[in-house]
Order: sequence, then C-alpha cells, then structure tokens
Amino acid sequence: MTRGHKRDAIVIEEVLKVPHRYVGMIGSKRKVHIIYETLKVKDIDEKLLAAVHAPIGININAETPEEITGVSAAEQTLQVMDNLKAVIEAAGYNMADVV
Repeated sequence: MTRGHKRDAIVIEEVLKVPHRYVGMIGSKRKVHIIYETLKVKDIDEKLLAAVHAPIGININAETPEEITGVSAAEQTLQVMDNLKAVIEAAGYNMADVV
C-alpha cells in the first residue's frame, strides 16, 4: 500500500473497479476502518468492501510492522498452497502425489 490513508483508499477504490480474485490490505484495524468509511461515503458497494481481506494476516493481535508483515506472509503462503491443492485435485491427483 502507500504512505497514507488517503492514497490507500484511492488504490482500493481503483482495484475494486476491475475483476480480481483476491484483494488484501495491510494495516491496523483503525486504518482499515477509516478507509472503509471513506469508501462507503463514496458509495462503493459494501459487498465489494466485505470481500477485501483486511487487515491481511492471521489474527495474532500483531501490532508492530514486523509482526504484521510476518503474519501476512504466512497467510499468503497458506493461500497459495490452498490454490495449488485445488489445481492438483482438479487434475485428478492429490498433494501426496506431487510433494
């Protein structure tokens, strides 16, 4: 994301205008709330906002940027593995066949 809430809101607003499979936003719960409220005032569909993964990461009550980054990386790794598993199974295999 960017260096400020206003720019982050612009980025999220623009991303939600195009087809996407995953949209995530890093930041504190406070930042996410501020951006969501900003976008609601601009009449952004609440269903689109609800689909944004925010704040990204597994909830471990992270507070520091380092904690948030580590958790976010772990969540993304799990998402990639889930997607890979789905592709492998759709091809008629299972994870044990390819790992």
